[in-house]
Amino acid sequence: MRTLFHLLLIVSAISVVSAQENPRNAPDLPVFQALAGKRTESGILIPEMNGQPLQGKAISVGQPVLGGLWFQIDGSANYGPAKWVYRWMFRFIERDGQNKLFATYYDTIGQKIDYEGRWVEEDQQAQLVGKLANGGTARYQLTLGEEGSVRIESVVSDADGNASATYSARNVAAAE
Repeated sequence: MRTLFHLLLIVSAISVVSAQENPRNAPDLPVFQALAGKRTESGILIPEMNGQPLQGKAISVGQPVLGGLWFQIDGSANYGPAKWVYRWMFRFIERDGQNKLFATYYDTIGQKIDYEGRWVEEDQQAQLVGKLANGGTARYQLTLGEEGSVRIESVVSDADGNASATYSARNVAAAE
């Protein structure tokens, strides 16, 4: 009897969670459709406030993973002396009537940032904010443009809210 009670309690809990959360495939979002496949992005990295801007590019491959529940982007960036390999993992969930977007970013520079944000349908934007180990924040935005281009903007701020690094790029073409 006790086991039956626990089973009913678990089933009830799952039903409540299911009613409030509707997982969707991240690849269904137009911005991830535009980032699918092998792509090239070019842009500017300013690694420190008032620092010298570095022009460069990144080559990435975006694809749905785990049955489409996640969208993964693997890439390598080359901005002068700044070179790194990175991975993004994105997850899209409709929760309590709102579009929630979760992401994790890893790179060979030693960063790991967990982001949370939302997909804004009317602006065709993914807006994400992550907390840094030093108390700062990282803001990341993907904006779907015309003809499948995606504008990428990232601002890293210190614990006092001062921008310490910025990155701006446009993912413009399929890589060769």
